[in-house]
Amino acid sequence: MAGVFGDDINSRADFQKALALARQKIVPALQRMPNDPALQSMQKQLEAIDQWTANGRIPTPDERRSINMGLTMYRQFEGTEDLEEYELRELAGKLNNYLKYWPDDARAADPDYRPSLADRA
Repeated sequence: MAGVFGDDINSRADFQKALALARQKIVPALQRMPNDPALQSMQKQLEAIDQWTANGRIPTPDERRSINMGLTMYRQFEGTEDLEEYELRELAGKLNNYLKYWPDDARAADPDYRPSLADRA
């Protein structure tokens, strides 16, 4: 059963897999559109998240609050019909939401969990 962060992210291990997938998918997107500011921003944010979570490190609340790639990608590719752009946009949103709340594995997998502002500390 999928948690509130989507079918693909139900644990921190799933988050790391999704992060690796996003880092992989951003490369061809940037090759196609090297001057796209949303893609450039997403790439920088993915690199930062990768550093912040390396070796089991937990990102600080300020680090987590600094991420906005989900909203940026939704705005840039809102009406896209391109499958690659759509998948990257969706992945950015899932990663962004998970990172904002940084739930433990039990909460991430719980379909009844409802993140609140208090969870974003």
